[in-house]
Amino acid sequence: MTDMTTEVRKFLKGDIVKILPEFQDAGDDEFTWVVLADEEKGRVDISAIDSPLTIKPVHIVQTEWIEHV
Repeated sequence: MTDMTTEVRKFLKGDIVKILPEFQDAGDDEFTWVVLADEEKGRVDISAIDSPLTIKPVHIVQTEWIEHV
């Protein structure tokens, strides 16, 4: 009998992620997104590291909305 479980990789600080197309706003795919703090309770803080803004916005997203790059 084979165990069919798949290992789910947690999102950790410093991980580069991609926002899944169905959850993107216009232009989101043009940025490189980085995780700012380890995943907690199915949510994670991300920010676009190549944003032209001086103060980079922080977005709290559900882990189902992103994937590792």
